[in-house]
Amino acid sequence: MLLHLPSRLRSLSRVYPRQYWLLLAGALINTIGMGFVWPFLNIYLTEQMGIPLSVATMLPLLEQSVSLFTALGAGTIADRYGRKGLMVLSLGAVSGVYVLMAFAGAWWMFVALMALRGFFMPLYRVAGDTMVGDLITDEERRLPAYSLSRTVNNVGVAIGPVLGGVVAAYSYRASFLAAAGTLAFFALL
Repeated sequence: MLLHLPSRLRSLSRVYPRQYWLLLAGALINTIGMGFVWPFLNIYLTEQMGIPLSVATMLPLLEQSVSLFTALGAGTIADRYGRKGLMVLSLGAVSGVYVLMAFAGAWWMFVALMALRGFFMPLYRVAGDTMVGDLITDEERRLPAYSLSRTVNNVGVAIGPVLGGVVAAYSYRASFLAAAGTLAFFALL
């Protein structure tokens, strides 16, 4: 199966437009960058910031609660203001949040930053998924395109924490800054 992978990828590259592949490459970079932080966030908050574990585990819940409400309106926002601009705004804002996290010195700063991250992250996800639907108009090719997009996301989730662990062993601040860099790179891309 692996021997046929290059030829299958070549045939797929002709099926989908270049913008789709650019979106997938950026999504891979983005997911790897996010993996630099999220697996180690509770460790950072408890060991470096001195936040009790019970409070540290509530911060992702706060983020996801804010994210839920943002996701409800993200499709309408993407339709009104455009997918690409919304993705750039989301990626740039979350990049800025990670930079601020690298230098946050108090627990209440992390509460605000996690809420901000929860607000901006769904904007990227909804706009990116909608863009795939816009780019792939053939009904028969759309489902495989979404499946490939999900596979790329899973590859990023597998690679990101490994690289993030290496960086976090050196410095948590470097992990936040590396994640911010990957998001900013994708925003520019």
